[in-house]
Amino acid sequence: MLNKSETPLVNGKENCQLPPQHPFKSSRDSKSNDTELIALRKERDQLLTTIEEMKHCITEYDRSLQHMVEEKALSQKEVNVPVADLIKERDEAVEELATIEKAFGDLHRRFEKSKQIIEGFKQNEEALKKSIDEYKSLLQRQERKYLALKKHAEDQLLKVNQDTEGLKQEYETNITRLQASLRISELQVKSLESQLQQKTRENEELTKICDELLSKYGGLT
Repeated sequence: MLNKSETPLVNGKENCQLPPQHPFKSSRDSKSNDTELIALRKERDQLLTTIEEMKHCITEYDRSLQHMVEEKALSQKEVNVPVADLIKERDEAVEELATIEKAFGDLHRRFEKSKQIIEGFKQNEEALKKSIDEYKSLLQRQERKYLALKKHAEDQLLKVNQDTEGLKQEYETNITRLQASLRISELQVKSLESQLQQKTRENEELTKICDELLSKYGGLT
């Protein structure tokens, strides 16, 4: 049987139960990288808490074991079995702590990798934003250039239309003037033709009169 001095060992064991392992939460289905990073940080904090609790429990087991060893001289036979149990529980706790620390190391590597990936995403986002701003600036310059060329083309087209309208009016004026000149020339030609016909008739009449006079008075000579 254990004496009263061994009572705290049992209580220490009861009060130092192994904290439940927190299951790893997969964040692959997260909708965003920030959500995944938060989840990984939460898992890391939970594992850190678990490790600290496990370390505390192992420390308590070591204290209990040391106490049992010190009491060994008083009751070697009664103490052998509890000490073996405590050693076994301590070894199991150490093994479980090693497993948790390994899991924490894996989680920490995942956390760092995810942080690097997210940082890369942020850098790519900044580069993309910079490229978008540059393209916007280029687009604005091209738009201003296009508007300037459009206005210049419209001004040139207006000038061409005005010049064309002026040439058209000048052409129509020249055509009207030429048509009037042609009409005058036609009237003059008709007048000359009439005069020529009149002169021709007069000449024919004079020739006829001369012929009659010659035939009448020609024999007298």
